[in-house]
Amino acid sequence: MNRLPPIETKRLYKSSIKNVWENVTSQKKLALWLMPGNFKAEVGHQYYFQCYPASQEWNGKVLGEVLEVNEPNFIKFTWRTDHFKEDTIVSFSLTETEDGVLLEIKHEGFSKSDIVDYEKHVTGWDRHLTSLEKVITDEKI
Repeated sequence: MNRLPPIETKRLYKSSIKNVWENVTSQKKLALWLMPGNFKAEVGHQYYFQCYPASQEWNGKVLGEVLEVNEPNFIKFTWRTDHFKEDTIVSFSLTETEDGVLLEIKHEGFSKSDIVDYEKHVTGWDRHLTSLEKVITDEKI
C-alpha cells in the first residue's frame, strides 16, 4: 500500500464536552486556534479554511467536506490542500473522562509522495492543540 500511517494525537482538556465540542466545530472558535474559514458541523457542508500563506509553496487554503457528525463526540471531514494528490480525512473524537475531555485527532490518507506535507501536519496538529488549550483556558477566566 502506498500510504503513510495515520497521524494520531490527543490532548486532555479540563473542560466540559459541550465546550470542547463548540471549540472544534464552531467557525468562530476554530478561527482562534486553527484557521479562519466557513466551517459548519453539518454533513455535506463544503468548507474552506484560509490562513496567511507561510511560504510561496502553499496558498494557505484548505478545502473539504463534512462527512459525519455525531454531536458532541465525533466529527469527520475531508482535508485537501493544493499539494495533496488526493483528499485526506480528519476526525475529531471527544470522550468524557473523570479528568475532563479527551480530544483525539486522526488525520489519514496521506500518500507516501506527500511525506513533506505529512511531516508538517504532524507538528502542525500538535501546535494547534496547544493553541486550543490556550483558547479553552482563557474562556474559563
